[in-house]
Amino acid sequence: MKKIISILIASLITLTITAQDFHLSQYESAEMYLNPALAGQNLSKGKDYRASSVYRSQWGSVSSKAYSTSYLAYDQKFKERWGLGVNLINNQAGASGFRTFNFMLAGSYNIMSNSNNKHILTTGLQLGLMNKSIQTDDLTFDEQYSSSTGGFNETASNGENFQTNSLYKFDVNWGIFYKFNPRGKNYHPYTGLSVSHISLPGQNFTQKNEVMPLQWKFNLGTKWEINDNFGVTPGILYMYQKSATEIIIKSNVVYHLNNKDYDIRSNLGYRIKDALIVGFGMRYKDIIGSISYDYNTSYLNNYTGGNGGFEISISYQGAFKPNRTVPSLY
Repeated sequence: MKKIISILIASLITLTITAQDFHLSQYESAEMYLNPALAGQNLSKGKDYRASSVYRSQWGSVSSKAYSTSYLAYDQKFKERWGLGVNLINNQAGASGFRTFNFMLAGSYNIMSNSNNKHILTTGLQLGLMNKSIQTDDLTFDEQYSSSTGGFNETASNGENFQTNSLYKFDVNWGIFYKFNPRGKNYHPYTGLSVSHISLPGQNFTQKNEVMPLQWKFNLGTKWEINDNFGVTPGILYMYQKSATEIIIKSNVVYHLNNKDYDIRSNLGYRIKDALIVGFGMRYKDIIGSISYDYNTSYLNNYTGGNGGFEISISYQGAFKPNRTVPSLY
């Protein structure tokens, strides 16, 4: 059964080649993937730059090779209102060898910056390259199925007309982000909207004319400092791409220890009709690490035994000059 499910998943990806973008449970740790308007803008007070990474692994229980996503990024403030960033994303789809790699440069601008920063409105643009590649040697296709043997004949023709096994396409993303940031208040609501693949890059290895569909992301939430020790950030993320939707309801909690160099973090969320998300982490000075796990709650639970995916994220923030104050978006 595991082999059948693995073949089914690989077939859905490699034959249609119109699959949606990957997802992350710790989406707030991949700021420029969430929204280009956050490039160099979502920094803690007194910080000028950030390096961050996220790694996700899933489907290991039903595939001979787990599906993995790797995110690596760097962003920083540039002058007073501008932000710059670069990120790399590698998405590997199990044993099929289907791989998507993105290299994106981002620029953002703070439209409503003022002396008290009560209203923060930023917009951002990403430009870069997307590479899609596939290895067909280890795949089987419906044309290779033999009804007489009840199995696949891998030496038979697969009936597919692959023109290439690697594509390079120009990609464009755009976003806008707003935060209400009143002084002396313990709440800071925010909302953001972004759209990916504005250039509609082609994505077919065959003669079919298919483009990467637009992906829309809308998120909202609020940072709420309950007291000097506790802070909570409830939020929701809605994603839409070619009639496929995904909704994540999530809350992150921070507990500040007496030693100001440390704090403890936890998060609890639910991806509607898919998975329960549980995670924890810690901050040490300017380094934040977090790990989370998705427990599958969909019909696939019958095949995965509840096993979902795990993620780990690490970020570091630093300053070029000491004692410089920078508004924090989260």
